[in-house]
Amino acid sequence: PDTGRVRASIAQHYDNIHYMDSQVARILNALEEDHLDGSTVVIWTTDHGDAFPRAKRAVYESGTRVPLIMRFPSREYAGEANGSLVSFVDLAPTILRLAGGEAPNFIQGRDMLAGAEREYIFSARDRMDATFDRVRAVRDSRYRLIENFAPKLEYFRPLLFRDMFPIMQELWRVSKEDSTDASYSQYFTAPRPRYELYDLESDPHEIENLAGDSRLAAVEQRLVAALNGWRQRVG
Repeated sequence: PDTGRVRASIAQHYDNIHYMDSQVARILNALEEDHLDGSTVVIWTTDHGDAFPRAKRAVYESGTRVPLIMRFPSREYAGEANGSLVSFVDLAPTILRLAGGEAPNFIQGRDMLAGAEREYIFSARDRMDATFDRVRAVRDSRYRLIENFAPKLEYFRPLLFRDMFPIMQELWRVSKEDSTDASYSQYFTAPRPRYELYDLESDPHEIENLAGDSRLAAVEQRLVAALNGWRQRVG
C-alpha cells in the first residue's frame, strides 16, 4: 500500500543498505592495511532481506534473488556480470576448490566457476517460527514453478516477527477493507492454488499465475518433473 508508513519502512531499508556499504568498506580497507588483499578472495552476498511481505521466507524472485559479488586477487572477471543460475549450496564446493580442496560427494552444490551451468535452482519454504507452511519451488532461466502442499492455508497468517514490521501491519489493516487491491488481497485468502507458474520475462513481479495455461503445458510439465526429481533426492 502506498502509505507513509510503508514509504518510511522502505526508506529505512535503503538507509540500512547505505550503512552496510560503509561496513564493507571498512573490511576491505583493513585487508589492504594488513597487506592481505593480494591473497584474499572476497565473496559478498546477503540473505533475503528484512521481513518485507514477499522477501524473507518467500520463494518468489523477491525472496530468493540476492546479490552475489566475488573479487579475486588477480582481478580476474573484474567488472563482469554473470547471469548464470547459482544457489547458496554452490558456495561450499566453490570455496573448497579455490582453497585447493575437493568437495565431498555428499555436497549438493557445484562449483559455480567451473563446469556446466545449472539448468534449475530450487527453493523451499517450511515452518516459519511457529507458523507452518510447506512449499517447494523450481526456477529455470525464464520460468518459476511453485508447489503449495498446504493450499487450504492462507499465504499470510499471523507471524510474530514479521508482523512487527510497518509494511506487514499496513497490509493486515487494508486486508480488512473492501478496497483491498486484488494483487495482494489474494495472499490473505484461501485456498491457494496447488501450483503457481510465472513467466519472469514478461511478469517479473510474479503476479499472473499461468499454471494450467494450455500454451505453457510443456513448460509446466517439465518444471513439475524437475521439482519432483529434486524432492526425491533431498526431501
